[in-house]
Amino acid sequence: MVYLAEQEFPKRKVALKLLAPELAEDEAFRERFIRESNAAASIDDPNIVPIYGAGEADGVLYIAMRYVGISPSTARYGRSGNGWVTLGSRA
Repeated sequence: MVYLAEQEFPKRKVALKLLAPELAEDEAFRERFIRESNAAASIDDPNIVPIYGAGEADGVLYIAMRYVGISPSTARYGRSGNGWVTLGSRA
């Protein structure tokens, strides 16, 4: 699922992609996820959405990347932990 979220510092809107919890239980997948997230974050190209961060929170793997747009008709509001405030719904 991808959510529109607000990063607390630096304050900005981001797309927050959450991977299925069962994927976090697979150690090989977790290692590959971290390795590929780091590699993708190092790419600086105007045609690729920048990755701001990746990791795990409460057993859920996530990737935070530049927000590029969402339909206002799909927006939902809520609060999540670890410095992210959910502002939107699945993209």
